[in-house]
Amino acid sequence: MADAHAVPKGVSLDTLREILAGWSEVGAAAEPRYTSAVADATGYSDAAGRQTRFLEELGVLEPTESGQKHRLTDEGERLAGALAIDDEEFAREHAADVLREWPVTEELRAIVRGNPSAEEDLVPLLATVAGVDPDRRRVETGLSTLLELYEWAGLLDRDEEGRYRLPSEVEEEREEEAAETEGEEEAEEEKEEEAA
Repeated sequence: MADAHAVPKGVSLDTLREILAGWSEVGAAAEPRYTSAVADATGYSDAAGRQTRFLEELGVLEPTESGQKHRLTDEGERLAGALAIDDEEFAREHAADVLREWPVTEELRAIVRGNPSAEEDLVPLLATVAGVDPDRRRVETGLSTLLELYEWAGLLDRDEEGRYRLPSEVEEEREEEAAETEGEEEAEEEKEEEAA
């Protein structure tokens, strides 16, 4: 069975970012390049090739007619270029833009909306959304990496218990806690003033 959606396979978030930057470093924005050039530049021989389908699906890479070489798209050039020069903020913004366009993203965000989820609970759900087999080791690793990518890009956040949730929900919770703390402090001050 072919996977419905491609996901990162068998790499960490750092490795995925290095591979993406590698596409910029080998000049894939100017002309199509072989995956082997990226593998040589990054030192990730087979890992670079395993990410190609995912990067194509995100719209970061486009294959040539033969499918042997790939070129960075405009979005891919912005993302990979920012990673190549260590511009983390710009890279995060472009990663968020690219991920927002991917159909898996909104389905995943709908799952965690109002339902904070631990990684071990979310990985099988993400696998279902992506149509992949989470029992394949490289896929399971890639699903965890994908969750980290969403967090790094600011599309997911974690609460104090380490559960994934939407960033707006984390911020709302922090604001509620701050308001409660402020209200408790004001009440304590009033009690002290009445006692004096």
